[in-house]
Amino acid sequence: MISTWGFESAKSLTVERSSGSLTIGGHDQQNLVVTAKSKPEYSAVDAEKASFRFLGPSGLTAPDGIEITIGEVAGPFVLDGIRASLTIGDIRGPTRISDLDGSLVCTGSLFGPVRIGGAGQVSLHRCLGPLSTSDTDSIELNESSGPERAGA
Repeated sequence: MISTWGFESAKSLTVERSSGSLTIGGHDQQNLVVTAKSKPEYSAVDAEKASFRFLGPSGLTAPDGIEITIGEVAGPFVLDGIRASLTIGDIRGPTRISDLDGSLVCTGSLFGPVRIGGAGQVSLHRCLGPLSTSDTDSIELNESSGPERAGA
């Protein structure tokens, strides 16, 4: 069963934990739309902040300008086509970030292959798999154990 919720005034989004894959896409509406295969284990929403923990695969469609914080994702993480600032912790599956018109800060570890195609300033704490970047304003990488490839 897939459940969908909409939030009209959220200015910030926090996903504390996702036990499955997590996908975030952008849209030109002013609302946050959450889709999950199961009801979130935890959710807290006030007028401007939305916070979730997901037990299974989940998807979010977020408005431009929202602040996004991701604590931990146990599966693949995909973010595509959004104007936002993004802070992430530990991602234990493959990571693909494309067309992020904003900054990306990773404070934890990225365990799977990581592809970043189109982003503002990028700061990664630890990348433990192959890393491929292109079309970023700048990139800072503190620690890496996999091959790295950077494009224009």
